[in-house]
Amino acid sequence: EYYNNPYYKNVRPKAKKKGNWTLKYQKYNPYELFVCNDLTIDGYKEYPNIGYFKEEFDYLCVLENNHEWMLITPNEIETMKLPISKAFGDVITFGLGLGYFAYMVSLKENVNSVTIIEKDQNVINLFKSEILPFFEYKHKIKIINADAFDVMKEGINNYDYCFIDIWHDASDGVPFY
Repeated sequence: EYYNNPYYKNVRPKAKKKGNWTLKYQKYNPYELFVCNDLTIDGYKEYPNIGYFKEEFDYLCVLENNHEWMLITPNEIETMKLPISKAFGDVITFGLGLGYFAYMVSLKENVNSVTIIEKDQNVINLFKSEILPFFEYKHKIKIINADAFDVMKEGINNYDYCFIDIWHDASDGVPFY
């Protein structure tokens, strides 16, 4: 299933470094266990959904200062299926990463445009030069270099669907909590 994912099949950039960001491929070894979907919750118990491949599986990732920031792994693909299926019209998304969400919704006939808000210009530069050329519907993509919180304060009433993916992990939200 993952080998046939449109992003996985069609977006195959070469490794590259721009500023403190690195675009590269990492891999799962045969039978290496990994989390492959959101947690299953049963009452007060949480269970990770674990998967593996029978053969080596490479996946695209971007690192900031050698720290994983965004990965196109089965977990990423699975957890974005629902928001991708619901997107329509003029879409806004906060956080660029590797452009997985933007790519997948741009393929949809009922999506007119995808506006991406990203605050790091180095990520935007890396994306524009190495990943965007692989997009079939790049005319639908607009990238704005801005902070998501500032854009939200201004309002997003001109959009039909909004997807927010600006957190790396749970620790990012601690100051807001």
